[in-house]
Formats: sequence, C-alpha cells, structure tokens
Amino acid sequence: MIPLSPHLPTATQCVGCGACVEVCPSGALTETADAWGFPTPKFDAAHCQACGACGKVCPVLASEEPPASEEKKRLTGACKSDAVLFGSSAGGLFSALAMRTLRAGGAVLGAAFDNAFSLVETWAETPEALTALRGLKYPQALANGCFRSIRERLEAGQPVFACLPPCRAEALLRFLGGPSEHLLLADVACSGVASPFAFQTYVKGVASRETGAAVSFRATLRELLRPTDACNRTLPAYAWHDSAITFAHGQGRFRQASEEPFVRLALGTDLFLRPACRDCRWANRSVADLTLSRATNDRWGKGGVIAHTPKGLAALRALTGVTLEDVTDETSLRQPPPPRRQVPETMRSAVLEALKSGTPWDEATNAAEALLPPMMPKETFSRRLRSLRRCAPIWRPLQFALACRLNGWRRLLSPGHGGIFLPAGSRAVIRCKNPKGLHVEQGVFVFGLDHVKGDGLTSRIAVDRLSSILIRGHGRVKSGSEFLVYAGGRLEIGVGLDAESHLEIRCASRTVIGNYVGMGRHVTIVDNNGQHPTTNAFSNTPRVTEICDHAWLCDGCTIMPGVRVGIGAVVSAGAVVTHSVPPYAVVAGNPAVVVGKNLLWGG
Repeated sequence: MIPLSPHLPTATQCVGCGACVEVCPSGALTETADAWGFPTPKFDAAHCQACGACGKVCPVLASEEPPASEEKKRLTGACKSDAVLFGSSAGGLFSALAMRTLRAGGAVLGAAFDNAFSLVETWAETPEALTALRGLKYPQALANGCFRSIRERLEAGQPVFACLPPCRAEALLRFLGGPSEHLLLADVACSGVASPFAFQTYVKGVASRETGAAVSFRATLRELLRPTDACNRTLPAYAWHDSAITFAHGQGRFRQASEEPFVRLALGTDLFLRPACRDCRWANRSVADLTLSRATNDRWGKGGVIAHTPKGLAALRALTGVTLEDVTDETSLRQPPPPRRQVPETMRSAVLEALKSGTPWDEATNAAEALLPPMMPKETFSRRLRSLRRCAPIWRPLQFALACRLNGWRRLLSPGHGGIFLPAGSRAVIRCKNPKGLHVEQGVFVFGLDHVKGDGLTSRIAVDRLSSILIRGHGRVKSGSEFLVYAGGRLEIGVGLDAESHLEIRCASRTVIGNYVGMGRHVTIVDNNGQHPTTNAFSNTPRVTEICDHAWLCDGCTIMPGVRVGIGAVVSAGAVVTHSVPPYAVVAGNPAVVVGKNLLWGG
C-alpha cells in the first residue's frame, strides 16, 4: 500500500487526479503507480511542511456542493464532417469546441496514448494533433503536470479548452482557485476508469497473437456491420465498435463490447475499476462549463452535451459546422455509472498476480469472465425450432430430410451440440463425400434462401473426400449460389456472412472469408484456374484467397487466386481483382486498381 499524506483521503478514496502532487511546495508528494497501474500520490514525511495545501485542492474532501445553474441547457448534436464524426465518441462536439479554441490562438488539453499505450494528459496546438485526443479511452490517464501547465497558459492570457473526467475537473478549479476568464472547462460522462496495467497487458497479448506490434488503439469507432441473428434477421446496419486495435503490418482488430473481453470485464464488472469509482460522487454532479457524452438511443453518432454555465452555452451557440438540437424531455444526458458485478477481492488479487506472472489473458481472467453472460446470444431449443420451421419445415419433406441428414437430430434440436447448417429455398443440392466435411461451429447458417419466395433457383454445394467447409458462426447465403470445394481444398467462412444470390466459390487450396463480410449478386471467388495443362506453372498452382473482416464485394465482381482483400475494403461492381487490396481501399475496373483510400464507413 502506497503511504498517503495525513491531509489526504485514504488510498481507496483517492481518485488519482494529481492535484495534490502539483500543489505541494516541498515535494513531499510524488506521483507513482500502484499495483494496478493507477496513478497514486506517494508521501514522504521527511519533506512535509504540514501546510495542508494538498487537502485544500483534493476534490474528494470537498464538502460543498456546486451551486445549481439556472442556465443549464441540454442539447444533442453532431459534427457535419464525416471524418470527424466517425472518429469521435460524442458526435464530434469535442473537436468542434477544440477547433474554436485553436482558431483563437489557444491550446486544447485532452488524453492520448503514447507509444507504450499509457494514457497521459496531452496538449494539442494544431488541428492535426486533435486526432489522438478524439474518442473514448478506458484506462485512467496520468496528469503529466497538466494543472501547472494550464495555470501558466492562463496567466499568459492564452485561451485554454480542457476536457477532463469530472473529478479531475473539480480538482483543477480548486487548484486554480476558481473559474478563469480564458478557460473553457468540459468534463465527460464518466463511468469509471480502468486499470492501466490491465489494459496494457491486454493490448500486448492481442498483439502477440496477431504476430504484429500494436501501434494504435481507438474506442467507439463507427463502422458498417451486416450482422444477422440466429433467426437470420438482419440487425441494424450501423453499430459502434468498442475497440479498434491497429497493428504494424497494417491490419486491424475490431470488436464490439459484447465480443471484447477487456471491455466486457471493464464495463460489466469492477475487476479493473479504480476503488474510488465504485461510489462516484460525480455521477450527477459537475463544476465544469460543459458535460460531453454520447446521446442515448442514437445509432448515427450524435453526441449529448449539457451546458452548466452561460460561458458553456455561449461556446456551443458559437460553433460552426455542427448541428445542435434542444433535448425536449427533462432527463439528463449525463447517466450514472452502469451497474457492475462485484468481484471478490480474492479474485482481484488472483487475477493481478496471474497477469504479472505472464499468464495468458484468457486463463487469468476466466473466473471473472464466468460472472458475465456469454459473448454470443444463448442458443435455445425454441430458437433452433423457429429457424428449422422457416428454412426446412417438416411439410417440405425433401428439405427437412436433407437438414436431418446433414446435421443429425441431436445437433439439429440441441443447441449444446454446436451450430447447424440449414439448406433453404425451393431447391438445394448438397453432395458431401467427406462425412465431417461440412461443419458449423455455432449459430445457424442458412444456405440457398430464396431471394423471392418460390424463385426456384438451385443452390449447390459439392465437397470432395479430402476437402472441407468450416463455418465459424451464423450467416446466410441466398439462392442460386454454388460452393465447389475440390480435393485438398478448405473453405473457411467467418461469422455474419451476408451474401446475395448467385455467389460462386471455387476452392482447390484454401479460401478464407472473414467476419461480417457483405456480398452482392453474381460474386465469384476462386483460388485456382482449373486443371488446364499449360506451360505457365504459376497459373496452374492454387493459391490462398482471403476476404478480410467487414469487406464489401459489390455485384458482379471477381476475386482471382492469391488475392487478399483487406479489412473494410470495397470491391466495386464488375471489378476483376488480380492483386491484393489494401485495408479501407476502394478498387474498380478490369484489372482492378485503387480508386479510393482511407474509406470511412457510414455517412
């Protein structure tokens, strides 16, 4: 346990704002990190002058409540720039307020990750530097001497816009002795800060599994998804990613909160939560000019903002390039922290010890993960029965018999025995010479679904003796499609495939389709050029073809052998792709060439 000054609260009450360290005139307090990596003041009694300055700036010891403002105004808004909106977590309002300050010759204070994935309070004095400050961050930031730096800039007459957690915002005002004419202070609707050590350990573990060093982390990134549930119903097209990790080799890893172990544990339990955040005093309290948050029940990226002071409201009204709307109801946009499952202290200690000893993440946190609901929606008998009745009903004996033959009664009706493959549509022809060559790991994969009811299109699957098709999870492929897997071939399909009619896949080596890939009509994917004898050995050799996560293949395009379509890339209609496509690029033509880069989904 790190010793604290007798003038400060206990270690479990300390919020780690760093104000006491910066105000101490004798250097008796220094900022250090506890076992979980949380910033904590370390007390040296030999240098203490007993002046009590540290207790005066501590926000935890503040007894008075901030006065209620008669000018409090609740609004929602969004930045008109897609590049800003889809890289932000609160509608781009932070960026708009920051740009207003920069145009006035000021500086902006926010939190950004360094190269070691430590979160620190950072200054931005150019528009380009704002990119690192955007978005939500889960771990607690180091103060990095920000209070003294703010005071120096304000004394020099420079405008400052600071966005801080609510506890640190109150500490700043106590450090400055009150509001300043040149300071615009905003806080965030904080739901608690997570352990920096746990976050860094998790990112390093992900990077080691991806065989590439992690170079950036973004949270609440807006992306296009095309997921379907177990009953084959398309979910809302746009969703927030709750983590996006980019690696040195150019690829990325994108997850939603329900799929990301660290986010699930950080938001669903108090395993990584700072002890003082369990009973937060600032859930519905603010001393700042503005409170920024994500608008509730919004799927288009709007942000919520509460103006607590006339200065904050005037700053909002002066913004350009944003749309603002008044909130009609009386419900505050600031929400209290979400309820978390309490983790026993013995479990916290065991997880910390395991992580410090180098134990893999999944093994170290499996006991805490068991406290949460499963990542995937739980498959039930009734859900399976609904899917069966829709795609292969008993009154269509040929389809029903084929479904029973492919899955067996036990797998067909018992969710505990893995996923099922359902042939649908008016006609489906499936020939599988390998008894275990067609396997679905989880969920329901529907093949040959009629594009128009009763369209009569034939859907075909042919699997040779030494070949296989592995399907990771739920998805759907519409009628008229054809999967041909020759001897020695292996076709792998990720979760959430959504393919229109007449999809053709010919696999003689290895073809991989990632998660949540969308495909239009008449798409062709091949990893071989057939068995035609020619003098060109290169054209006769099957090569691995890969379609990465969230890619979109438009109508009539063809993916040739050896091609890798990067994450989030778009292949335009009718394109013939003969070379690999970079991530988030748009290709078109025959042969396809890059016509767009750094694609932002949405807008």
